This record gives sequence, structure tokens and C-alpha cells, in this order.
Amino acid sequence: MDQNVLTAAEVRDVVFDKAPLGKRGYDEKQVDAFLDRIEAALKGADRLTAEEVRSVVFQDAPLIKRGYHEEQVDDFLDAVVSTFEQRERLRVADPPTAPRRPLYAERTEPMVFAQPPSLHDEDGETHVAPANHLLALPLPPAPPGTRGYRPGDVERLARLIARAIEEVNGPTAADIRTAPLHRTFFNGQGFRTDVVDTIVNAWVEELRRRES
Repeated sequence: MDQNVLTAAEVRDVVFDKAPLGKRGYDEKQVDAFLDRIEAALKGADRLTAEEVRSVVFQDAPLIKRGYHEEQVDDFLDAVVSTFEQRERLRVADPPTAPRRPLYAERTEPMVFAQPPSLHDEDGETHVAPANHLLALPLPPAPPGTRGYRPGDVERLARLIARAIEEVNGPTAADIRTAPLHRTFFNGQGFRTDVVDTIVNAWVEELRRRES
């Protein structure tokens, strides 16, 4: 097995953002109560199963407040299901010792993209790069004690910027400015937010210049 598992402490410390404006999100009390059951199950004090986690349904938050971000909660529960399934398989196999699996983490490897046409070679001319010509964009990870931007969101943002560079009628400065960037579940994971924000601001400024 090469999947990651969660610990009770990680479940206790997880933090979700508020639902986006215009959406109610999940009822916070219901989600928190279910997280308490998950934590208890990981400590052996509750018989919650992977199937129960997979099928749980939360009500919408009250109209007067925004609840938890639904996508973030759903993604986290996917990791919980994976953890429970591994525990259930180990329980059936009953091995003498169960090796500690790596902690659930959002990875921050450099993202690789085709060279955008706005990059020039040494003679100052722009050439279409071969299909197999790739560039890596290494971004620093979030410092300890802070939650970075989620890698999936940053990757979608980077591809959006690449399209804005390459396509005449591609994404606009407004599209880049409003691209969703959510924070990771845990501290010390994801990409450093100030670096990503600087990239966003620079491209918004450049695209506005081109659009004017």
C-alpha cells in the first residue's frame, strides 16, 4: 500500500475555509461533530467505517452565516475514507505489526508546462517550442506553522496564465485575478501564498496592459 493515512491529531487540527460568497456551505456543527467521531474512531473509541464516511450527508449552513467550504470538506473526507479502508484491510489481514504510513500531505513538486510563446531565445526572437520542450516552475512550500495554497488550485492557475499568454482570446486579467486559491488543510503544506500572490499580481498587471 502506498496511500497516505491520517492521524487523530491531524483530524483534530484540520481547518476549513468559509464557503465562497454566494454559497451556504456545510453546517459547521454537523461537520465538527462528525470530525469528533472520526478522531474517536482513529483512537479506537468509535466503530465508524469507511462506508459511513463515504455516505455521510451534511445539511446546508443556516442562512445567516456561511458554513464550511464544501469542496474542502469533501476532499478531506476522501482522505479519511482512504485511511479507514487501509485500517480495515489491516484488521482483516491482522499483521503482527502495521507499518506507519506517511502522513497525508498535499505535495509541492515543481509543475511542468510547455514553454509559452512569450519566452524569447537569445537572439530576441520568439519561436514556437517543440512539443517536448518543457519548463519546470518550482514554487517554495509554505513555511512551518502556516497553510499554503493548495497545489491543485495553483496548478489550475498556472495553466490559466499559460493560456492567457498563448491564446489571443484567452483568459483575461479578471479571470486570473478571480481564479480560486484555497488554503491547505494543515500547516506547513501547499505553496507559499505570498509568492503565488506576487505572480498573480504581476500577470494581472501585464494582461491589463495588453488589454488596454
